[in-house]
Parts: sequence; C-alpha cells; structure tokens
Amino acid sequence: MLIKRVAVSNSASIALKSCFLILFSVLIFLNINAPTVFSLLYVKAALFLLCCFISVLVYFSERSVHLSRDIVIVHLIFTILLTPSAFMGIVGSTPGISNQIQVYIFWPFVHLMLIAMFKDAKLNDSIIKLQLISSYFMGVFGTLYVFVELGFLNSNAIFDSILGFFGRGDEGATSNSGYVEFNLPILTSAGYTAPFFIAYFLMGGYKRPINWIMGILIIVAVILSGRRALWLVVAISPILTIFSSILVGKFNKIFTLRSIFIYSAAIVPVLYVSLPIVNKLELNSASIYQQLTSSYTESDLTTSGGIRKQQVNVLITEWQDSPIIGNGLGAVASLVRSDGVPWSYEAYYYALLFQGGLITFFAAVIFICFIFQRLYIIGRYRGDYKLAITYFVSLTTYLLFGATNPYLARFDGFWVFLFPLILINKDYLTKRNKYNG
Repeated sequence: MLIKRVAVSNSASIALKSCFLILFSVLIFLNINAPTVFSLLYVKAALFLLCCFISVLVYFSERSVHLSRDIVIVHLIFTILLTPSAFMGIVGSTPGISNQIQVYIFWPFVHLMLIAMFKDAKLNDSIIKLQLISSYFMGVFGTLYVFVELGFLNSNAIFDSILGFFGRGDEGATSNSGYVEFNLPILTSAGYTAPFFIAYFLMGGYKRPINWIMGILIIVAVILSGRRALWLVVAISPILTIFSSILVGKFNKIFTLRSIFIYSAAIVPVLYVSLPIVNKLELNSASIYQQLTSSYTESDLTTSGGIRKQQVNVLITEWQDSPIIGNGLGAVASLVRSDGVPWSYEAYYYALLFQGGLITFFAAVIFICFIFQRLYIIGRYRGDYKLAITYFVSLTTYLLFGATNPYLARFDGFWVFLFPLILINKDYLTKRNKYNG
C-alpha cells in the first residue's frame, strides 16, 4: 500500500512539473518578447499565479522545499531595507506606491516559489533553451519588422497578426539623420537577449550552424534599432565575456586557438550582411557617435537625451530633501514624464535614489552583489562555469541598459534576476546533495 501511494505521489508530481514547465515557458517567453504590451499584463499575472499554485502543490506532494537559505536571507534583507521607503510611500499616498510594492516586494517573493521548482536537470536545461529561442526571436522578428516598415519586404496577414500580438511600435521605423530607429517592445529585452546570445556563442555555441545565421540576424536587428544603449551593451559583450573568463580562470579552456580563429571568421558574414544595410540606410560614423554620446548630454529638451539630463537634475535636487529613506516608493518629482505612470522616469537609477533614498539603493546593491559573487564562485569552482559567465555578461549589460529606461521598474522586468538565481539555487542543491550523500 505504501509503495502504491509513493508511486501515485511521484506520478502526480511529474504531471504537475510538466504543467508548470509549459506555463512557465509561456510566461517567460511573453515577459522577454512582449515586456511592455499592456494587453498581456493580466495574462502574465495569471500565469505567474498559476505557476505559484502548481509549485505549492508540488511542495505538498514532495513535502520539501528546494531553496537556498542564502537566497531567502538576501530577499529578506532586501525587503527589510525597503520597508522605510515603502512606509513613506504609504503614509504620503504616493501615486505609484501600490505598483512599486508589487514590483519590489511582492513579486520577488513570488520568484522564490518559482526558483525552488528548478531542481531537476530537465527544467534547468529548458530555461537555457528558452532564453536562446528568445534571442533567435528577437533577431528574426526585429529584422523582418524593420525591413517591412522600410519597404524592403512586403507585409502579409500572418506577420501583421504576430506584430499586433507583440505590440507594434507607435512610431514604426524611420530612416533619417544618418541612422535608423524603430520602436518595438521586444527591444526592451534586447539588452539581455543579444548579449546572452553573444556570450553563449563565444562559450561554444558557434558549433551549431543555426547560431551563425541567428547571430547575423541579431546583429542586424541591433544595428537597425537605433538604440544607443543597445549598441553600447552589444559592443562590450565580447569584452565582458573575455574579461569574466579571465576573472574566473577559464580563459584557456574557452578561448583556444581554434575558437579564436572561428570567432575571427564570424566577423566576415556579419560585415557581409551589415555593410550593405549601412550603405543603403546612409548610416555614418558621425551620426552613430552623436547617438551614442547624447543620452545624457543633450541640452535640447525636446530630445530624449535632453529630457534625461533634465530628469537627472530634478531628481538629484529633490532627493537631497530626504537622502536616507527617500521621498517614498512611487513618489513623483516636480518633473512629470508620463501622465499615465508619473512615478516612472527614463533616468531609472536616479529615480530609485529619489524615491527610495540611500537605504533602498544600498539594498539593491547588496542584492546584485550577492548574485555576482555567487556567479563568480560557480564560474571559478564549478562545472557550470560557461553558464555562469553567460549570465554575468547578460545581467551586467542589462543593468547598464536599464540606466536609460525604467525596464526594472515593472513586475515583468525582474525576470533577468530569475535566471542567475535559478543557477545559484541549483548549485546550492548540488552541494547539499553531495554533502548528504
């Protein structure tokens, strides 16, 4: 009878995990590829809650929680340090307090429930494939979109339907002043997916022919995006990959003479495809340089760079009124950027300092340093060093990418921390099992 109950319990657990994997995959794919599509907001929230519900059922079925104590402690420290700023926001009835409590307190604890599900190798492998597929999707979809918008390709009903689902940019794609720019929600995540792919490619992904094709499409999509911050993070991704491999003592294992030759050869097809596009769209070094250097230096308040510069000045000035605990989560400065979400600013890190003060900023630094420190340990001493380096590169670039827009100020933007935390938790479980065994 006992054996029969165990068998039934195991079967139920396997079925629940399969269901969880499907829902989780859909959720993460939407978070990565449609991050700012408002029509999908409640769909994502429902998927989150369904995944949590299934994880609770699995916990009761297995009667154990597979979660690193250190990860829980860091989340608790983060929440405790945020409490004074959250209290300030509640007392002051700031416009964005409800939203910010969800983003910074509620959803991170939801993530803990999801992280604990990834103790099986099958589930861990699936999220790596999911990130890779999302990188492919960004390259293919982004390139097709801009080619259609600029008249290089003809649209069709299927493409228009997909485009409508993932959110068509309000301004479409334009080619002027020596550069191209197109507005598409998927680019919000490109600061993670493109560097992730580049690091993955350098870590041995070049061995698959499809990655050469997708790599070209991803680079083309990045060039055509007109996003200054995206150009920057993609450009430094190979440098970060090399630096991190040296840091963890794995450079000689990864960058052999054969691989260096292959990487050098990879430049040829990229240039072959990119240069005709550059010439066709009249991209030039002067306009690209102006784009890269104007994010926070422009004085014209009608441009994005000028607006960010104005935001920085206002946010820093008003932060000084309450430097320790800030003006309250969800607070709004005298400068309002958006009537719909007045607490949101492109100068995200300055807004975080203004709203949460030094204590919240310190909490964020502790949380991020914890992730980087554990990735370093895994990269230096464990077998998953390639994945650790890939996450180090993609998370670093996304944090840099987030300096120009509030990508991390949404509940569906915190997924970038979910992936490295899953790896960190897996490492903890492996050590625990080895010790117990």
